[in-house]
Amino acid sequence: MLPSATECFAGDLPEQEQRLVWATHTPPAADLFSRNAPGTAWRSKPSWYIVAGNDRTVHPELQRFVAKGMGAATYEVHSSHLPMLFQPGLVIDVIRTAADAVQGNRGSLEHERAMEIGRILARKISCVGWLRIFRPMKGQFL
Repeated sequence: MLPSATECFAGDLPEQEQRLVWATHTPPAADLFSRNAPGTAWRSKPSWYIVAGNDRTVHPELQRFVAKGMGAATYEVHSSHLPMLFQPGLVIDVIRTAADAVQGNRGSLEHERAMEIGRILARKISCVGWLRIFRPMKGQFL
């Protein structure tokens, strides 16, 4: 990604955080759209989708179309492509909602996977929040 494209990808973040996103991003795998993944979990499992309404990387209408096709519980946020960085609280709430929805299956493999994914994402999102809180004390990102 060119540095100038960061605004399309993470335009609602402060400039310093956009530079951090650019410096740490990795390109998608070259064969991303030619791979076939075995099985399609959303066909048989409940799904949740966060539509990033200000996304200039994946058009929001395409996101809505995909979410509807999945039968996903859909949440919309006015965010760029990275709602987990711009509105981490909403993302954590959606993860908790998803985990709560499978509580009836407590102890099942699906429930355990949902909980583990939630824990991993919450840790990553919390790290972003921590950086935002402590950045003034620690100096600049870049």
